[in-house]
Amino acid sequence: MLKCDFKRTILTIILVLCTASLTFGYTARPYYGAMLEPLDTVYNGAGADFDGFNNYVNVMDAGEHPSVYMAYWGLHDLRADATLQEIEYFNQLNNEYLIVELGLYIVGMEDEIAAGLWDKEIENLCDALEQLGHPVLMMIGYESNYSGNNYEPNAYKQAFIRITNAVRARNLEVATVWSIIPAHPSQYMPYYPGDEYVDWWSINFYNNWAITNTYTSIFLADAHSRSKPVIIGESAPADNNTTNGQSSWDGWFIPYFLKIGMSPAIKGFCYVN
Repeated sequence: MLKCDFKRTILTIILVLCTASLTFGYTARPYYGAMLEPLDTVYNGAGADFDGFNNYVNVMDAGEHPSVYMAYWGLHDLRADATLQEIEYFNQLNNEYLIVELGLYIVGMEDEIAAGLWDKEIENLCDALEQLGHPVLMMIGYESNYSGNNYEPNAYKQAFIRITNAVRARNLEVATVWSIIPAHPSQYMPYYPGDEYVDWWSINFYNNWAITNTYTSIFLADAHSRSKPVIIGESAPADNNTTNGQSSWDGWFIPYFLKIGMSPAIKGFCYVN
């Protein structure tokens, strides 16, 4: 169970989405029973670093603050001390206990991880997660289908499974997250480790196409059919930015919140400030 109360943040997201529903409609959230899944609401998260999160928080009223903090680690660069210091700062400042959305970098290591050559580092990762002491949504090898990562699908899946098994063996408060970038299913399903090893699905929205294309709708429908909650792991109006007033709002933010409002599988979003 979560060690914290997210009522204020969740209330704000309900109000935002219900306000949007006056124009667009809103689909109720089902509960799939996944690790760290909110019952019938949507997590609000931000990052992707301390300054980005801090600036995001500072333009909001207290009831609007995010409940998810974005962080990135590597098996060779575990940042538990720094991440804990950062999230405890906000805990002390606002009395708000944060979930961490953790992107775990494994590029170029998937073969060796699958073969057991990084088992000691994986145990160190589990130690660091235990030290962190906060619930974690862990995106193992985020953007699994991104061509720049050059993951070999079978090795990637075996690496994901090996890390998942180690985390679960320690009974940590960590949900495993499978992350993709929008594409045709034939370009991401070969990387899927399997329902039994994945708690959440994740997709990134950096432009309008990512939000509105048919493949994203297929991804969300498939997640729903498999009873997997979805978090928008990374998102920002890269093509529209935030400086053009109404055109920025109309070009990205309206489609973004419309997609969230109408997609029952989406149970969280993280905004890269």
